[in-house]
Formats: sequence, C-alpha cells, structure tokens
Amino acid sequence: MIVVLVVIFMSIAREQRKLEDARQNSERALNYARHDYERALHILKMNPRDANLKQATLAYGRKYSFLTHDKSGITTFDEMALMNDLNAATAHAFEIPRDTQASVMIAQTQSLSHADRFRKLDDLKNQGLITEEEFAARRAKILEEL
Repeated sequence: MIVVLVVIFMSIAREQRKLEDARQNSERALNYARHDYERALHILKMNPRDANLKQATLAYGRKYSFLTHDKSGITTFDEMALMNDLNAATAHAFEIPRDTQASVMIAQTQSLSHADRFRKLDDLKNQGLITEEEFAARRAKILEEL
C-alpha cells in the first residue's frame, strides 16, 4: 500500500515538473519570439522599402502573435497590432523629400497655361518650396516661352 502511494506521489511530482518545464519553455519561446520580432522591426526601420524584410518581419510577428494566445484562444498581440507596427516602421519610406516635392510640382506645371504656371510658381515660392533664385529663373523661363 505504501509503495503504491509513493509511486503515485512520484508520478504526480513528475507530471508537475513536466508542466513547469513546459511553462518555462513556453515563456522562453515567447521571449525569444518577441526579441526576434523587435530586432526585425528595427532592421526594417533602417531599410523600409525592402519587401523581403517586410515579409520576414511579418513572419516573426505572426510567430510572436501565435505564442501570445492564452488558454481561451485569445491573443494579446493580433494581426492589427502587427500591421500597425509594420506601417510605423515603413512610414517614412514613401515620403517625398522636400526638394523633390518642388520638382514634382514644377513638372506638373508644364501642361498648364502661362498664367496658371505663374500662379503655381508664386505658390511654390510662398510655401517656401523654392528659393528666390529658383523663382526668378523659372519666371524668366516662362517669360521666354511667351
């Protein structure tokens, strides 16, 4: 009888140890996944136009998200949070530099009438997108075309 109780007690202790090991492994896996995801986001911020990096970061994020599921199946880190992180990391990749904005706006003015081009040129100068010298040069060019 005592032997049976000891065997049962040892069996219960072994199962508890397995559960504790599994919990620790789960926490370790979650920490590694979070670290990998954060590192991938950091690298993506340095290269925001790289589609392969974006895809890899998303994969790391999904792995991290999967590991955050609790027993009820609810995740604390979902697909929307992933997309918000990726969008934030790559947001500045598609901004047009200030000097390019002026070039784009000037290029758009080529198909306008002369009066419209003068108005557009004034707008560019007033917005501070071109210097006084650039304004004078562009104005002279429009006048030559008349």
